[in-house]
Amino acid sequence: MKKGIVTNQSNRITLRGPIMGSNPGYLEEGEYISPKMFKDALDSVTGNEIEVVINSQGGDVFASIEIYNLLKESDKKVKTIISGRAFSGGHIIAMAGDERLIYDNSQGLAHRASTVAWGNALQLLETVEWLEKVDDNIVNIYSSVYTGTKEELQNLLDKDVALNAQQCLDLGFATQVIKHEETVTDKEDKVVKDEIDIEALAKKVAEIMNSTKETKEVENKKENKNLFQHFKGAK
Repeated sequence: MKKGIVTNQSNRITLRGPIMGSNPGYLEEGEYISPKMFKDALDSVTGNEIEVVINSQGGDVFASIEIYNLLKESDKKVKTIISGRAFSGGHIIAMAGDERLIYDNSQGLAHRASTVAWGNALQLLETVEWLEKVDDNIVNIYSSVYTGTKEELQNLLDKDVALNAQQCLDLGFATQVIKHEETVTDKEDKVVKDEIDIEALAKKVAEIMNSTKETKEVENKKENKNLFQHFKGAK
């Protein structure tokens, strides 16, 4: 399956693959998502609404935030749709939607920023301070949609775990869960319901038949009585 950005005529942009600020050198053009590529796709969209479908493992936090900002600054109504997974930076982008949808078989993941560092103690402390500032930016983004407290949000980011669709909905990361029209369970329920309906129909038919039988018996009694009176009068 091709990665990168796919745009079609229905004002939909699909983000599939890692998010990078620029070409990392080991990926070919079209195998990653960059803010520039996204802006070009966004500029080509006509109409007042846009759908952004996301299936990404994430990537560069600043590239992800830039794409988030491009969507927030857009004059279009934005609908983000998580299809498969929206992890890390992909999940940040998903928060830009006025409507935030997720398929019932998909996942989202939010966590603190991370990096690789080398140096002495003072240099590593500077890296820690820098990461904390990045985390503050991430918290600010999620706070705009999160249903709980800031402390609960920070605890969630600490855990670094994937959330299912219902959890995303409960926490405010999603505004709607997209469910398939008919699942296996739905089909089983439908079969049971059909069986119950058949039983009810059979019972109703039996009642009608009994009622018809009783009616005929009454009519036969009346007819026999009339015949008896007729022959009696003939004598």
